[in-house]
Amino acid sequence: MSGHRCITPYRGHAAISHQHRTRPRTTEAQHAEDLAATPRKDQASHGFLDPIADLCHAEASTEILTDSFFTADHLRARSFRMLRRRNFLASTAGLIASTVLPNFINAAPALPEVKKKIAFLGTVAFQHSHSQHFLDRLTVGYTWRGAWQSPRLDVASVYLDQFPENDLGRQRIEKYRLRQFGSIREALTLGGESLAVDGVVIIAEHGDYEHNNKGQKLYPRYKWFKEVVKVFEESGRSVPVFNDKHLSTDWHECVEMVNDCKRLQFPVLAGSSLPVTLRHPAIDLPHDCDLRESVCVAYGGIDSYDFHAYETAQCMSERRRGGEVGISSVHGLQGELLWRELESPDRSRTRELFLAALCRSHNLPVEGGFPTAKISYEWAKATLPETTGFFVQHRDGFRTTVFLSGIRDFNYAGLIGSTGEIVTCQMYLPMPGHGSTTADFFNPLARHIEELVLTRKAPYALERTLLTSGMVIGGVESLHAGQTRFETPEMAVAYHSQKESTFWRDWIVSPRVSDSLPSQSESTAEIGGLGPKTHDRPLVRHSL
Repeated sequence: MSGHRCITPYRGHAAISHQHRTRPRTTEAQHAEDLAATPRKDQASHGFLDPIADLCHAEASTEILTDSFFTADHLRARSFRMLRRRNFLASTAGLIASTVLPNFINAAPALPEVKKKIAFLGTVAFQHSHSQHFLDRLTVGYTWRGAWQSPRLDVASVYLDQFPENDLGRQRIEKYRLRQFGSIREALTLGGESLAVDGVVIIAEHGDYEHNNKGQKLYPRYKWFKEVVKVFEESGRSVPVFNDKHLSTDWHECVEMVNDCKRLQFPVLAGSSLPVTLRHPAIDLPHDCDLRESVCVAYGGIDSYDFHAYETAQCMSERRRGGEVGISSVHGLQGELLWRELESPDRSRTRELFLAALCRSHNLPVEGGFPTAKISYEWAKATLPETTGFFVQHRDGFRTTVFLSGIRDFNYAGLIGSTGEIVTCQMYLPMPGHGSTTADFFNPLARHIEELVLTRKAPYALERTLLTSGMVIGGVESLHAGQTRFETPEMAVAYHSQKESTFWRDWIVSPRVSDSLPSQSESTAEIGGLGPKTHDRPLVRHSL
C-alpha cells in the first residue's frame, strides 16, 4: 500500500511529521481496495490464517488512518470510533478464542515423553539369571502396588559377555528391539566418541568365570566398573551407576571403586535385593535405636548367598545409636566348631537370637508336614548339623552373626539393649520354583535403580555394600585359613544410615504417627525366659 501507513490514536500527534501534512488525504474506499488486493498470507504472522486475524483484517479494511494531516477534531472523532470498534474486537476475539482455539489446541499432537537412557551391562542372560530379571523389568516394567508399572527409563544399549546354550539374551534383544553392542565402551557411547547415556546398570552375576584358590568366582565387577570410569573420565562427565551384589573379591578393589565414585562425583547404588524386599511383618528399627546385636539365619553358598545374609543384617544394624563404625574381625566356623562356639557362655544372647530368627522361617525341616519337635537349640543342632556361621565383631562392640543353613529363607533377629526385647522379621525372598514364578523381590530394587537415574541420588549409603563386601571377604579368608579369626583393621568403614526406610511396603503411614504406634506382640520372641516386655517403640512403619 504505497504512500499509506496504518496508525492508531495511541501514537498521538508525534507520529505525524511535517512532511505528512503536505500529502493529500486518500479516501477510505481506496484504502479498502488496496488492503483487499494484499495477499492474505502476507497478513498472517506465521504464514497461515486464523479466525482472529480474519476478524482484525475485516475491521482494518473499514477504518484506516493515513499519514495525511488531521485536525484535532478529526482525531477526536476517529479516536471515538476506534475505541468503539476496539471494544467490539476485544469481545468478539474473546468469544472466538474461547470456542475455536481450545479445539485447535486439543487437536495438537502431544510431545513424546523423553526418557533418560541407560546402558545395560550383563555377564549372561538365561532363565532366572540376574540379567534376565533386571533386563525384563527395566525394559517392560513390573508389578507395583496392585498395578503394572511401565518402565521409566529407556534401555538404550545392551552389552552381554557370554551366550551359553540356554541363552535368553539374544531373544530378549530381538523381542524388545534393543541395540546390542560389542563392548562396554560402545554401550556407554552408543557407538559414538563420548558418553551418551544417563545411567549404567552392571549385572555381573552368573556365567562361566574362573575361581581363585579360595573358591571365589572372579566375576568382572571391578574390571567393568573401571571401564565405565574410564569412559566417564574421557567424556568429562559422569552418570549414576548400579552394581549388582558385592563390589569385588578384593578389599583394595572395593575401596578403589568407592573412591572413584567420590572423586568423579557420581552416585552408586549397589548390593542385594534383601534390604528392599517385602518384610514379614513389615517393620523397621527406629533410627538411632539401642540395638546391641544382629543375627540372620539364611541359606546358600559361601561368597554367594552369604552376601545376602550380611546385607539382611547390616540394613538393620546400621540404624543403631551412633551409626556404623566398621568391623575388626570375622570368624567363620562350620560343624562341631560352630556349635561349640555357640554353647560358650559369651554367646547366650546369640543363641536366643538364632532361635528367634528360626521361628520366623517358613521353610523349617519337617516330617509329615510339621517340625519333628519344638524349635530349640538342641533341635537346631540335630536337624541342621552342617550349618556354617560367621561371627563378625564391630569396632564399637556390636555383634553380627550370620548362619547359612538349609531353611531356604532369610530371617532377622535383633536385640534391643534398653529393654532386652528381641525384634524379628523375615525378609521375603520367594524364589522361582520355590514359592513363586516371577521373583518379584527384584521389583523394588528395579524401582530404586530408576529413582537413582532419575534423581541422581542413591537411596542408601554405598558404604553399606562396601562393608558387607568386606564381611564376605573376611569370612572367606577365615575359612580358607582353617576356620581361624581373620582380623580386619582396614575395614573401619564409618557411616550413618538414612532415616527413611527403603524396603517394599504399600500402605502410607506418617513417620510421626508411626513412631507412636504400639508394637505388636508377635514381634517379641518368648525365648530363654524372655517374655514380652515394655517396648521402647522399636517397630517403625514409614511411607514408601
